[in-house]
Amino acid sequence: MGKRIQDQETLGYRLKMWRKHLGLNGDKFAVKAGLHVGMVRKYEVNLAIPGGEALIAIGNTGLNIHWLLFGVGNMINISEPSREVVILNMLNELDAGKREIMLNDFFLRIQDAKELKELNETVGKLLESNYCSVRPPCKNNSDCHPLRRAADPH
Repeated sequence: MGKRIQDQETLGYRLKMWRKHLGLNGDKFAVKAGLHVGMVRKYEVNLAIPGGEALIAIGNTGLNIHWLLFGVGNMINISEPSREVVILNMLNELDAGKREIMLNDFFLRIQDAKELKELNETVGKLLESNYCSVRPPCKNNSDCHPLRRAADPH
């Protein structure tokens, strides 16, 4: 066994920083990574160096392995798939019927959001052009119409 080293420049220190960044204790991190908790402890105190399979498992938790090994770059693996890719992958794992239901629900929500945005823009234009030009500016919130207050709070 190697000598126990607690230095900020070590792989063990960086692994422990990552685990704490995730908000996990050693046991939970080991489960997340699919590693034995005893080995994770040895890695963190520099009594062992993770091999290839362990590095892959640790990388699958979102850690940038280059940063873990060399302390260079970002701690977080920025090449993780985007949220959209993750959602598409999750949808593809569903059976066809459930996938169709989810896609229809997403479509309806997107349409609702688009319509709400258009409605807000229309109300804003009306308040700016018609309503505000007819009525003098409000002196305070109490004498303002609620729609006018919403469009231009004081």
